[in-house]
Amino acid sequence: MIEATAVILAGGASKRMNGQDKSYAMYSGKPLIEHALKAVKKFSDVIITASKNNYESHRAWLYTSGYNNVRVIVDHEGGKGPVGGIYTGIYNAVHKNVVVISVDTPLIDEIFFEYLLGEQTDYDAVVPVSEGMLQPLCAVYSKSIESVFSTALEKGHLKIIRLLEELQVKEVDEKKWVKQGFNQNMFMNVNTYENLRQLNGTSE
Repeated sequence: MIEATAVILAGGASKRMNGQDKSYAMYSGKPLIEHALKAVKKFSDVIITASKNNYESHRAWLYTSGYNNVRVIVDHEGGKGPVGGIYTGIYNAVHKNVVVISVDTPLIDEIFFEYLLGEQTDYDAVVPVSEGMLQPLCAVYSKSIESVFSTALEKGHLKIIRLLEELQVKEVDEKKWVKQGFNQNMFMNVNTYENLRQLNGTSE
């Protein structure tokens, strides 16, 4: 097992999917949440951050699906977006390195997080770059920056990209990780039913 905490961000409102919890949208015959769990299956500590609205459904699904060692924790800062979800994960993490994955990115390779952890030396965060953009919802954070997220939330600073500007970040260039054989499409995410249809036409 990898001695790091994995956090699956699964507390979003899914407003562009008519309020339906995207965690259970089906891709390649499995709900998105199962793809996320597969991506972090090697980690010794796994957390799902949930909203008050989907906490019980996540717990019930995990129980019936046999995921007995996964913790479900209600987002401390409900309605505060990814910054609130990441803070909740970091706050509850039991390891110094915290891997974050959004529930709506089912193409992420489980080996990718091991690769990112290999890039972590003493950075606040290790964040991959795709198509010229940082991907902070598929990244590694240090538990030591918990207070940075807490302060940002107190001040109402909810833009994760802006917050990264305050941190010592290792950016992992796309050319570098593609050279390692990772799928260039793996950051495709599901925000709408149209995204889901497009994704179901894309090979893993």
